[in-house]
Amino acid sequence: MKKLLLIVFGASVVLLEGCLKASPPTDFSNLPTIVEVEYPAGAGGNGMGSGLQFFGGGALTYPASDASDTAIVLVNIDSKSTLGSSTSVTVGVISSALSAYNSAGTGLQYVALPDSDYTIIGGTGTIPAGKRLDTVKVVFYPSKIDPTQNFMLPVGISNTSAGAVSGNFGVVYFHTIGNPLAGLYDDVSATRYNYTSATVPAYTYPGAEPPPASTLNLAPYFPKLASPNTPTEITIPYANNLGNYIIDFDASYNLTVTTDVAGITGFTVIYANYDPATKTIHLITGYVNATPAARIVDETMVHE
Repeated sequence: MKKLLLIVFGASVVLLEGCLKASPPTDFSNLPTIVEVEYPAGAGGNGMGSGLQFFGGGALTYPASDASDTAIVLVNIDSKSTLGSSTSVTVGVISSALSAYNSAGTGLQYVALPDSDYTIIGGTGTIPAGKRLDTVKVVFYPSKIDPTQNFMLPVGISNTSAGAVSGNFGVVYFHTIGNPLAGLYDDVSATRYNYTSATVPAYTYPGAEPPPASTLNLAPYFPKLASPNTPTEITIPYANNLGNYIIDFDASYNLTVTTDVAGITGFTVIYANYDPATKTIHLITGYVNATPAARIVDETMVHE
């Protein structure tokens, strides 16, 4: 029996040696050089921020009234050690990335952002020997961008003299979320009806508002910008200049209206309608101010 145990143990040692020889330590010396783009803002400063993994981070949320805003994109040489020679890199629009995204059908369909809506600065550059990073600026012109459209600007590496372009992190998918109600509106009429009661009087549209103690003409108060929050939600200034309306809508353009106005109570929506043929929003809302005194605001806005 002792002899049998000794034989079995010896076989185990041979098997163990075989396993060790089949799994040598990982050799990192032959890893290829990869060139990638990084957009830290797209990952909240905690990651690459590029590629489909961080697609959402490429959403352009600059105020639509801004004349220009700048996004910083980094080019990084990912290698075992810094290179002994300089590396030329070209960063530009990767049109194939837009086509591939739309063809995949995994989200909204996008169209190319017009050339007049952006400028790429430093797209052609050289990373010196011993260095890893270069900086590219993408300047956007939000006031020129049509907020009703889904636009995409895929910015990535189109050419490099060293290594290969990263398959996962070679593109930043800058994009806008279009919204058919977004854009500039003119107030064609806006009237505030003032009441002394502490509750909004009962009122059903159509018909004349309940007799007020006084009225205040709020128009013209334009142009006002409807900013897209999602494809089916906008934020637009309240006619009374107190804050904003937040308007959600469905496929039939039925409106749900709330407000972020502070210091009021009893906010109520009496009438809310959007006419897609004339691109007109008509809102009648009521609230009670701090006095307390009730108010009704009747406002009609037409898209420019």
